[in-house]
Amino acid sequence: MGSRPTDLDIFLSTKFTHLVIGGGTAGLVVATRLSEHPNLVVGVLEAGNPAYDEPRINIPGRFGETLGTEYDWQFATVPQPGLNEHQSLNHSYHDDKFHGTDGPVHTAYSSLYGASHRYWHETLQKLGVSTNRSHFSGSNVGAWTSLTTVEPERRERSYSATAYYRPHSGRKNLVVLPGATAESVLLDQNNQGEWVAKGARFTRQGQSHEIHVQGEVIVCAGSVQSPQLLELSGIGNPAILKAAGVEVKVDNPAVGENLQEHMMTCMVYEIDPSIPTVEELRTDPTLAAAADEEYSTSRSGLRTTIPSSKI
Repeated sequence: MGSRPTDLDIFLSTKFTHLVIGGGTAGLVVATRLSEHPNLVVGVLEAGNPAYDEPRINIPGRFGETLGTEYDWQFATVPQPGLNEHQSLNHSYHDDKFHGTDGPVHTAYSSLYGASHRYWHETLQKLGVSTNRSHFSGSNVGAWTSLTTVEPERRERSYSATAYYRPHSGRKNLVVLPGATAESVLLDQNNQGEWVAKGARFTRQGQSHEIHVQGEVIVCAGSVQSPQLLELSGIGNPAILKAAGVEVKVDNPAVGENLQEHMMTCMVYEIDPSIPTVEELRTDPTLAAAADEEYSTSRSGLRTTIPSSKI
């Protein structure tokens, strides 16, 4: 008997109508929605590996623990004017008119807030900063309590992998290949001399492969790697591509320009040591074990908290 085909064999032998590069927040939503149509066959190239049961990802109170780990690309900018160091790039009330009331991704406010947050709005209002009661309406100016993407009953993170893809992962027309990093989009010229996306080149476990597609290639590799992938494919500013030794196929000087990363400034301060905080769980194994037990048995306690004080 022959060996069973691997997930790579299955992916390479599938005739896709659509190929999505990047199985993240946008990519899995697009892929899952496209696969609702049985006449379409959708493939997804995802650089990461499945981590459905990773506590550092799923438990709200462990927010931030994946920074600097295998789950973090760990990008950094070049020095910026007015900043002394490189920046790291990362992952109240609401009005239903702007926020919506249904959909696969759940949202909820934290079930537990730290002592400092109880005085957040009152303190800032005294300083002349008004409370923004609808920070999803298009303006987040003011003080607000952040809504979180957390399933309200289980108090677990709700995101595209678990909300969109996992419930439909059994679809025959939806194939995700994890551990596959895209290198470039494959482009062919049509009879009119136009470059058309026909697939992608990717690496997996140190080996390079090509996958061809009958229809569209959809790039969802994030705000940093999407333009990088286009440039590696020959789409971008000719001066930049030529300097990097990349053949220019599509002259588009806008690619890779005008990225505006949002600024985030954290306030660090001391509080009464008698007040328990999430930070203590990272230094006190006994307290952390107790918090884990409380979260496991009742979905309550410090492990349900997530930073929510915003301005």
